[in-house]
Amino acid sequence: MASNRIEFARNISLNQCIALIESVADKATVLVEGHMGSGKSTMLKMLAKKLPSYHTGYFDMTNLDLGDLMLPAVQHDVRETEFYPNSLFGMRHGDVPHIYMFDEFGKAARPLQNAVLPVMLERRVGARKLHPASLVFGTTNLSSEGVGDTMQAHSRNRMIVVTMRKPTVDEWIEDFAVDAGVMPEVIAWVRETPTVMQGFEDVEKPEDNPYIFHPKSQRSAFVTPRSLEKASDILKVRSAMEEDTVIHALKGTVGERAALDLRAFIALADKLPAWKSVLADPKSCPVPSNPAAVVMLVFTAVSRIEADTVTPWMTYLKRIPKEAQALFCHHVMKSNVKAPIAATNKTFTEYAIANSWMY
Repeated sequence: MASNRIEFARNISLNQCIALIESVADKATVLVEGHMGSGKSTMLKMLAKKLPSYHTGYFDMTNLDLGDLMLPAVQHDVRETEFYPNSLFGMRHGDVPHIYMFDEFGKAARPLQNAVLPVMLERRVGARKLHPASLVFGTTNLSSEGVGDTMQAHSRNRMIVVTMRKPTVDEWIEDFAVDAGVMPEVIAWVRETPTVMQGFEDVEKPEDNPYIFHPKSQRSAFVTPRSLEKASDILKVRSAMEEDTVIHALKGTVGERAALDLRAFIALADKLPAWKSVLADPKSCPVPSNPAAVVMLVFTAVSRIEADTVTPWMTYLKRIPKEAQALFCHHVMKSNVKAPIAATNKTFTEYAIANSWMY
C-alpha cells in the first residue's frame, strides 16, 4: 500500500532561512533557532546584500532595555504624548522598506520581549506603521543548549519558528570562510576534519566528538564557525607570539583537542612551498606528496589568486592530483570575490573547458 508520508529534513540551512525571510517576513515574523556560533547573526548582512534598496536595523536584545527602544515625548499642542523611536528603527529615512533583525530574542527580559512584539507582530513602532515591504525577523539559540532562551507560547505561536542546522563543511567554505579571509590552513583542517561541523543532537556521548559543544559536557571552549574565524585570527599573527601563548589562545577559543590538532596542521603547512615560489617557478617548484598538504595548497590558491597570478598558478595546478585540481576549480568558482577573477582568465577558462568531465 502506498504511503502518504512526506519526508523532509529535520531542520534547514542558513541559505534556506534567508530565502524564507525574504519571501514571507513582510507579513509574518520569522524566528530562527540555531546552534551558537553557527552564523545566525550574519543573516542581516546577507539580506542587505541581496536587497540593497532596503535600510537595516539591528537590535541586540541582550544589550537593550525598554528605554533603548522608544521614549515618550509630550506633544503640547495637542496635549498628548507620543513615543519617539530609537534611531535604529530608521524612521528618519521616511516611508522606505527596512530589514529589522532582533538578535538573541529568547535571552531578552520579558518586558523587553513584550515591547518589541508590536514591531514583530503588528508591523508598527509606537503609532507609526512600517513600510509594507519591510522584513522583520529574529534569532535565538536552541533551548536544548541551556543558555537561557525562553519565550511565551502565545508569542511563539504568532511567529514562523524554524530551526537552522549547522553548515556543512562545503557550505561553510563556500558561503563564508574563503570570502571572510579565514586562513587556508584552517579551511583545509576543517575539510579534513568534517566532524567539527556536527550538531550535538547527532552525538549521544560528548566523548564521541571532542570538538563541539555538547550540553552533557563541561567544555568551556569548542569549535563553531565563529570560533574558527577567531582561531584563524590568532594563527595569522602567531609569529609575534611564543608557542605556549599560541596554544593557550587556541585552547581558549576552539578547545584543547582542536587547538592541538590545528597547531599540528599548521606545522605541516609551514613546510609547504612558499606561495611566491609557486608563482615564480610553477613548472619546477616542488609538489607536496602529503594529501593534506596538497589540500592546504589548494585553499591557499583559492584565497590568494589575483588577476596577475591565475596563469602561473594554473601551470602549477596541472602538476597536482586531479582530485585536488577539481577541488580548486569548484571552490574558486563558489567564491563571490575570486570567481570573477578566475572566470575572466583565458588560461583558467581553457582548462575548465578541457577538463569539464571532472564536473
